[in-house]
This record gives sequence, structure tokens and C-alpha cells, in this order.
Amino acid sequence: MPCAHCTGQWTDSYGATWSVQSNTTPPYTGTWSVSGSLTAIHPGGPGCPNVTWAVSGSLVQAFDGTPPTTFTWKGTNPQPTTVCNRWVPYSSITYKGGLCNDGCDQASGTWANSDNQSGFFTMTKPSDLPSGETSTAVAWWSGDPTIMLYDQTLSSSSYMAGRQAFESPGPSQSDSCHFVGSKYAGAELGVNVPLGGWFVGYYYFNNRWEYDYVGMFSAAVTYYRQMHRVPCEVALNQQMNICTRGCTTNSGYFSDTLYWNIPDGTNVGTARAGVQAWRTWP
Repeated sequence: MPCAHCTGQWTDSYGATWSVQSNTTPPYTGTWSVSGSLTAIHPGGPGCPNVTWAVSGSLVQAFDGTPPTTFTWKGTNPQPTTVCNRWVPYSSITYKGGLCNDGCDQASGTWANSDNQSGFFTMTKPSDLPSGETSTAVAWWSGDPTIMLYDQTLSSSSYMAGRQAFESPGPSQSDSCHFVGSKYAGAELGVNVPLGGWFVGYYYFNNRWEYDYVGMFSAAVTYYRQMHRVPCEVALNQQMNICTRGCTTNSGYFSDTLYWNIPDGTNVGTARAGVQAWRTWP
């Protein structure tokens, strides 16, 4: 999933700071305007004042490209233009490169300035982390009528499109449906949160990721009813994480317990993040 934003304070390998913002309503899909400022050491060296350039540019998403998001940022109109140690700040500098996918918090590429100098750079910014997420029960899955599809939105004031969220098992699982000799493995025998990952903003370039499939398969519901195990319930602890630094590191941002419930011979239920869903089945 291509990164769809770059807002933040980036520090490059020369110690310069790019404070930039990117828009969230692009004029057309895949292109995002960027503005901000660049602050760097005066080319005259120690004892000279820092110089700030006005920055403009763009992000361009390429769904079949490598890297999937490229950018061009150009700094112009340096302030101050003071001569220091016989050096004058160059009038412009341009960075071209690519954002690392999933974390959207590191980049690399080439630079060139108006003094005909050029080179390579890397840069990073602090990773944007959500404070949690909210869930909405959307619909019972057409592929299996006892599985509910939940739609999640990351809780964050930052724009998270292009990030990757993924789940891992939490510390506790329980299963009162399972019994010794069951044809299905229970929580105590290894049934756990199935590992999965989602691209945030995949459809609408927003903070949503869809869908988490929650519930017991209908064949298992029928089996446990036939084996007189109802009422029973499965509770699976789920830890949600988000990729940082290109998924070389990650941060846990939300912990929850998923519930699969068979209260009787005619109803089934699920819950995620406290949002319940019930239906009569069959």
C-alpha cells in the first residue's frame, strides 16, 4: 500500500530539518501536494546563522511502482541571505526520493542545489502512532453466516493512510465449547487469534482498515450444538500493532478480547472492542 502522507518533522543525514505537511484531499488520485520549510546549517559553516527555505513539492503514489510512493521537495527563497565566511546560501535545493512503505517514516534519495552540488540522503521522522481504534459491526459474511465483518478506524489526529496494522495473540484465551475428543482444536490446544494484516486506508485513503472476520465457523457451531455443549463461549485476546520503520519495528496500540458465543440452539453472537452482533441461525 503506497504511503499517502508525509506530514511531520523529518531529519536528514546532514542534520537538516524538513517540517512539511501534505494535503489529504488531492486534486486527483495518487498525487498529493506538500508544503513547509527546510532549516539547515549555513553553507559558511560554524558561526554562521541557520538558514530556512520555503518548501513546496508533491508525493506521487504508484501502485505498481518500487518504491510505491515517490516525492519531490524543493526549498527556495532562503532566509537570511547573509554572507558568512564568504559563502551565500544557495537559492534552491531539491530532494527527490521514495518513502518506505507501511511505516511511512523513513525515506532516501538524491539531492541537488543551485550551486551545482549534489549527493545522496536518507531521512526519518518520528513514527505516527494511533492511541487506539473503534469498531463497527458491518455485516454477516456472505462466505459463512456465523462470521461477522468488523470495520475499524484508527484513533489518531494524524493521517494514517498507507500504514499497515496487524494482529498478534494476546496473553489469554479460553474456550468452554471445546471438550476432550472434539473434532475441533480448542483455545487450550492452540486455537488462537489468526495472524493477519491490513492496509490502512486501502479503499478511501483514510484511517479505516477493513475487515476483521470475527466468529466461529458455522460447521463448528452446528457440531457443538449436536454435542450438547451449548451454552458456550470462546474468548480470544487480540493485540493490535502498527508497522514502523518499514515493519522492521512495530508498536502495540490496542488490546481487545474477541468473543464467539453460542447461547442456545438458535442464536449465535460475536463481539469485538465491545461491539456485539447477534443473529438467529440457522
